[in-house]
Parts: sequence; C-alpha cells; structure tokens
Amino acid sequence: EEKEKEKKKMSYAIESLIKTAMIQAESAEKLEATMELRGSSESLESLLVPPPLSNLTIDYEKGSARLSWRLPPPVDVYEMYVDGRLEGHVSGRKTTILLSNFNASSIVQLRAVR
Repeated sequence: EEKEKEKKKMSYAIESLIKTAMIQAESAEKLEATMELRGSSESLESLLVPPPLSNLTIDYEKGSARLSWRLPPPVDVYEMYVDGRLEGHVSGRKTTILLSNFNASSIVQLRAVR
C-alpha cells in the first residue's frame, strides 16, 4: 500500500514536470516565432542574456571613482557590486555613476537586471 502511494506521488511529480516542460517549450516557440516576425532571430538571444556594457571607463582619484559607459539596449536597471557586495541599483538609462570610499584595488561589477 505504501509502495502504491509512492508510485502515485512519483507519477504525479513526473507528469507535472512534463507539463511544465511542455509549457516552457510552447512559450519559447511562441517567443521565437514573434522574433522571426520582427526579422531578427539574434534578438531572441539578446532578450535572454543582457548584453555587456561597452566602452566602460573608470576614473579613480583618492577613494572615489567615476564609471562611464555606453548603454546596451534594453536594460532597465543594473545591480552594482563592489568587492562582491551589493551596493545599490543604477538606472539603465544613466551613463555615469560616482562611487566613494572604495579602494583602487576594489572590484566593481554592474549586472544587468530586467
């Protein structure tokens, strides 16, 4: 009796996973078809993975820095990390931010968030 219950639970779990996979596949197909209608199959990849910043420059002087970059489209918000710590969010429409109280050896990362 316990084995039957386990089998039913496993069967239900497997069916749920299969249904979820089918829904995801259908959604991906619809998205791909939409992108093809727009004439750009490469745009599908750019929707899934935000492009990196280009022309990033850092001017550092006495504990403060100015980061400047050219925007890749379309990113709404960047998460800003200094030495692995989330320090805040930056509007994707900005092209310059100022940082203070950080070392010249600090690692600054901007991660695109949709």
